[in-house]
Amino acid sequence: MMEYSVYNETTGSVLRSGYCPQNMFLDIEKNLLPNEKIINKKIDDLTEKISNGKAILIPQDELDLRTFNERKNSIPKLDLDKPANEQINKYFKGFLPDTTQWRKDNYATLRKQSYPDATEFLDAQVKLASDNLTLKEEGQLQLKAYTQDCLAVKTRFPKKV
Repeated sequence: MMEYSVYNETTGSVLRSGYCPQNMFLDIEKNLLPNEKIINKKIDDLTEKISNGKAILIPQDELDLRTFNERKNSIPKLDLDKPANEQINKYFKGFLPDTTQWRKDNYATLRKQSYPDATEFLDAQVKLASDNLTLKEEGQLQLKAYTQDCLAVKTRFPKKV
Protein backbone atom coordinates (compact mmCIF):
# COMPACT_ATOMS: atom_id res chain seq x y z
CA MET A 1 0.00 0.00 0.00
CA MET A 2 1.09 3.54 -0.75
CA GLU A 3 0.24 6.74 1.05
CA TYR A 4 -0.83 9.72 -1.04
CA SER A 5 -2.27 13.19 -0.79
CA VAL A 6 -3.89 15.24 -3.53
CA TYR A 7 -3.46 18.99 -3.14
CA ASN A 8 -4.29 22.27 -4.83
CA GLU A 9 -1.15 23.40 -6.65
CA THR A 10 -1.93 27.10 -6.13
CA THR A 11 -2.84 27.12 -2.42
CA GLY A 12 -1.04 23.98 -1.26
CA SER A 13 -4.22 22.89 0.54
CA VAL A 14 -4.67 19.14 0.88
CA LEU A 15 -7.89 18.12 -0.85
CA ARG A 16 -7.90 14.40 -0.07
CA SER A 17 -5.49 11.75 1.08
CA GLY A 18 -5.39 8.06 1.72
CA TYR A 19 -3.81 4.75 0.84
CA CYS A 20 -3.85 2.79 -2.40
CA PRO A 21 -2.09 -0.17 -3.99
CA GLN A 22 1.06 0.97 -5.81
CA ASN A 23 -0.43 0.12 -9.22
CA MET A 24 -3.39 2.48 -8.58
CA PHE A 25 -1.22 5.52 -7.81
CA LEU A 26 -0.79 6.26 -11.54
CA ASP A 27 -4.56 5.91 -12.09
CA ILE A 28 -5.21 8.51 -9.41
CA GLU A 29 -2.57 10.78 -10.94
CA LYS A 30 -4.13 10.45 -14.43
CA ASN A 31 -7.55 11.48 -13.09
CA LEU A 32 -6.51 14.65 -11.28
CA LEU A 33 -8.45 17.79 -12.04
CA PRO A 34 -6.72 20.91 -13.38
CA ASN A 35 -4.62 22.58 -10.68
CA GLU A 36 -4.43 19.35 -8.65
CA LYS A 37 -1.19 17.56 -7.88
CA ILE A 38 -0.42 14.35 -6.02
CA ILE A 39 2.37 13.59 -3.55
CA ASN A 40 3.51 10.19 -2.33
CA LYS A 41 2.83 10.97 1.32
CA LYS A 42 -0.22 11.22 3.58
CA ILE A 43 -0.46 14.83 4.77
CA ASP A 44 -2.38 16.06 7.83
CA ASP A 45 -4.69 18.60 6.20
CA LEU A 46 -5.39 20.29 9.56
CA THR A 47 -1.80 21.31 10.23
CA GLU A 48 0.11 20.92 6.96
CA LYS A 49 0.05 22.08 3.36
CA ILE A 50 2.27 21.55 0.33
CA SER A 51 4.80 24.15 -0.73
CA ASN A 52 7.24 23.52 -3.59
CA GLY A 53 6.26 19.84 -3.57
CA LYS A 54 7.02 19.37 0.14
CA ALA A 55 4.87 19.20 3.25
CA ILE A 56 5.24 22.21 5.55
CA LEU A 57 3.42 23.30 8.69
CA ILE A 58 0.65 25.79 8.02
CA PRO A 59 1.68 29.17 9.48
CA GLN A 60 -0.28 30.27 12.56
CA ASP A 61 -1.80 33.30 10.79
CA GLU A 62 -3.27 30.99 8.11
CA LEU A 63 -4.62 28.64 10.80
CA ASP A 64 -6.18 31.60 12.59
CA LEU A 65 -7.80 32.81 9.36
CA ARG A 66 -9.16 29.32 8.65
CA THR A 67 -10.58 29.09 12.16
CA PHE A 68 -12.12 32.56 11.83
CA ASN A 69 -13.79 31.68 8.51
CA GLU A 70 -15.15 28.43 9.91
CA ARG A 71 -16.34 30.05 13.11
CA LYS A 72 -17.98 33.15 11.57
CA ASN A 73 -20.13 30.89 9.39
CA SER A 74 -21.19 28.59 12.21
CA ILE A 75 -23.77 28.66 14.94
CA PRO A 76 -22.62 27.86 18.48
CA LYS A 77 -24.58 25.33 20.52
CA LEU A 78 -25.99 27.34 23.39
CA ASP A 79 -26.89 26.26 26.89
CA LEU A 80 -30.38 27.62 27.47
CA ASP A 81 -29.68 28.02 31.19
CA LYS A 82 -26.82 30.48 30.59
CA PRO A 83 -26.91 34.02 29.18
CA ALA A 84 -26.85 33.86 25.37
CA ASN A 85 -24.78 37.03 24.88
CA GLU A 86 -22.05 35.73 27.17
CA GLN A 87 -21.86 32.40 25.33
CA ILE A 88 -21.88 34.00 21.86
CA ASN A 89 -19.21 36.54 22.82
CA LYS A 90 -17.03 33.76 24.26
CA TYR A 91 -17.46 31.61 21.13
CA PHE A 92 -16.38 34.45 18.85
CA LYS A 93 -13.76 35.97 21.17
CA GLY A 94 -10.79 37.05 19.11
CA PHE A 95 -12.71 36.55 15.86
CA LEU A 96 -15.53 39.09 15.94
CA PRO A 97 -15.03 42.24 17.99
CA ASP A 98 -18.78 42.91 18.05
CA THR A 99 -21.34 40.12 17.74
CA THR A 100 -24.35 42.44 17.32
CA GLN A 101 -24.47 42.15 13.51
CA TRP A 102 -23.86 38.41 13.69
CA ARG A 103 -26.83 38.05 16.06
CA LYS A 104 -29.01 40.11 13.69
CA ASP A 105 -28.00 37.94 10.75
CA ASN A 106 -28.50 34.68 12.63
CA TYR A 107 -31.43 35.29 14.98
CA ALA A 108 -33.69 32.88 13.05
CA THR A 109 -31.18 30.02 13.31
CA LEU A 110 -30.57 30.75 16.98
CA ARG A 111 -34.33 30.64 17.58
CA LYS A 112 -34.76 27.43 15.60
CA GLN A 113 -32.00 25.77 17.62
CA SER A 114 -33.59 26.89 20.89
CA TYR A 115 -37.32 26.29 20.33
CA PRO A 116 -38.85 23.41 22.28
CA ASP A 117 -39.56 20.17 20.41
CA ALA A 118 -42.67 20.59 18.21
CA THR A 119 -43.94 17.16 19.27
CA GLU A 120 -44.84 18.80 22.60
CA PHE A 121 -47.18 21.14 20.71
CA LEU A 122 -48.68 18.30 18.68
CA ASP A 123 -49.15 16.15 21.77
CA ALA A 124 -50.95 19.03 23.49
CA GLN A 125 -53.26 19.42 20.46
CA VAL A 126 -54.15 15.73 20.53
CA LYS A 127 -54.99 15.94 24.23
CA LEU A 128 -57.12 19.05 23.65
CA ALA A 129 -59.04 17.26 20.88
CA SER A 130 -59.83 14.26 23.05
CA ASP A 131 -63.08 13.66 24.91
CA ASN A 132 -61.20 12.94 28.13
CA LEU A 133 -61.43 15.93 30.52
CA THR A 134 -58.21 14.99 32.33
CA LEU A 135 -56.34 14.84 29.03
CA LYS A 136 -57.85 18.16 27.96
CA GLU A 137 -56.57 19.81 31.15
CA GLU A 138 -53.13 18.28 30.62
CA GLY A 139 -53.21 19.53 27.03
CA GLN A 140 -54.05 23.08 28.13
CA LEU A 141 -51.16 23.12 30.61
CA GLN A 142 -48.81 21.57 28.07
CA LEU A 143 -49.81 24.10 25.38
CA LYS A 144 -49.39 26.98 27.82
CA ALA A 145 -45.89 25.76 28.80
CA TYR A 146 -44.97 25.27 25.14
CA THR A 147 -46.16 28.79 24.28
CA GLN A 148 -44.24 30.30 27.19
CA ASP A 149 -41.07 28.47 26.12
CA CYS A 150 -41.45 29.75 22.55
CA LEU A 151 -42.02 33.33 23.73
CA ALA A 152 -38.93 33.09 25.95
CA VAL A 153 -36.88 32.10 22.88
CA LYS A 154 -38.27 35.06 20.94
CA THR A 155 -37.28 37.35 23.82
CA ARG A 156 -33.85 35.80 24.07
CA PHE A 157 -33.16 36.15 20.33
CA PRO A 158 -35.05 39.22 19.12
CA LYS A 159 -35.24 40.15 15.43
CA LYS A 160 -33.82 43.54 16.25
CA VAL A 161 -30.77 43.45 18.50
